[in-house]
Amino acid sequence: MPSQPPPRPAARSYDGEGIVVGFDAHRCLHAAECVRGLPAVFDAGRRPWVQPDNAPADEVADVIRRCPSGALQYHRTGGMPDEVPTSPPVCRCTRTGCSTCAGTWRSPRPTAPGGRPG
Repeated sequence: MPSQPPPRPAARSYDGEGIVVGFDAHRCLHAAECVRGLPAVFDAGRRPWVQPDNAPADEVADVIRRCPSGALQYHRTGGMPDEVPTSPPVCRCTRTGCSTCAGTWRSPRPTAPGGRPG
């Protein structure tokens, strides 16, 4: 049986003045925090869909930190501080009742629906 090539890397990067934006499509929850937060930079109908030079790097970084899945990340260039992962964990509720969470989570033990041990 012939071996399969490795899958394409999920993350893609977009270089801007003072910031490099990374995007991992496999992690994206499509919450659209980025699109609503800074539509001049994040526009799913445009190619490339991320254009970090369309806003100041500080504003781009602020919007990326709101990404609930961590699909967007950033690296600051020119000596500015890089992104620091969310810790402790943060959860947000949406209009649909679903919660979006970011950060490191640990469960003391798995549970079944209703809180019973699984």
